[in-house]
Amino acid sequence: ASRRGGDQVSGRDRFNRVVNVDLSPGQSAVPGDRISVRIFEASPHSLVARPLAG
Repeated sequence: ASRRGGDQVSGRDRFNRVVNVDLSPGQSAVPGDRISVRIFEASPHSLVARPLAG
């Protein structure tokens, strides 16, 4: 994960696609973290996801 600002981080999936993750208030991720997410939107150049609970 890498910081994008606010409550959003970005990273890459196993196919090297950019994934932007919207974190909930109180959640945190630092560069190098691996987090499980659910993809809910796709754009031409990236995916948008939310972390899975737990």
